[in-house]
Amino acid sequence: MTDATDNAPSAPQISAEGLFLSFGKKEVLKNFSLNIGRGESVVILGRSGCGKSVFLKCLLGLLRPDDGKLFWQNRDLLKERGAPRELRQRIGMLFQSSALFDSLTVWENVAFGLLATKRMNRAEAYDVAIERLAEVELPPETALLSPAELSGGMKKRVGLARAVATRPEILLFDEPTSGLDPIMTRIIDDLILGSVKSLGATAITVTHDMQSAARIADRVALLHGGSICWQGGVDALAAPEDAGNPSLLQFVRGESRGPLALSAEKE
Repeated sequence: MTDATDNAPSAPQISAEGLFLSFGKKEVLKNFSLNIGRGESVVILGRSGCGKSVFLKCLLGLLRPDDGKLFWQNRDLLKERGAPRELRQRIGMLFQSSALFDSLTVWENVAFGLLATKRMNRAEAYDVAIERLAEVELPPETALLSPAELSGGMKKRVGLARAVATRPEILLFDEPTSGLDPIMTRIIDDLILGSVKSLGATAITVTHDMQSAARIADRVALLHGGSICWQGGVDALAAPEDAGNPSLLQFVRGESRGPLALSAEKE
């Protein structure tokens, strides 16, 4: 199998180079490097608490690495003033818990970015919200519900509608299928695929759901010990023994013994 790094674009849209980030004595990112090309769907796999979501927060500017470089279209996100804010305006994110605002209706949640950053009037924003809800297969009457009235799967779909409402060029998905049953998981995966394809967006997903990863990824990267220890084509998830990486093999097979388990025991 050809490693996906051989196929990586020469000018990546997102580039992380040697990122380090610690919380006290706990090193979360340690020499983390990853290139992501325009229009590429990359899934970052890894054990719970290994730093997958931390990388997304670095991209969003919510966390600042202690060291390393982070670029967006060759713009230095850690040094160029204004670049992080401009990038955030081009990002849509589906949070693990959906993170809907309880005090807002569904349509106001979906249209939040349109109202806050695009300065769209409420009537226009409502019409757009209805369109985005239809794209995630939710009927118009959903718009006036509160988040408390939604099921888990509906919340995920509303979160996805909000993520794509501004037609972003980059989509971030944090455990998008966590807590969902297999049927709803497949529905969310299909909606993610459809959204990425229709927008031509770059997608970064963090998850430990390998079935979802196999469906939505162009390339897969495994995070272990704070850095990417393997990356390659999605076909490696079906035949991990061919990848020649013990960590990937253990992760895909879900084995309790191996380099990933040893690392956890030492911590």
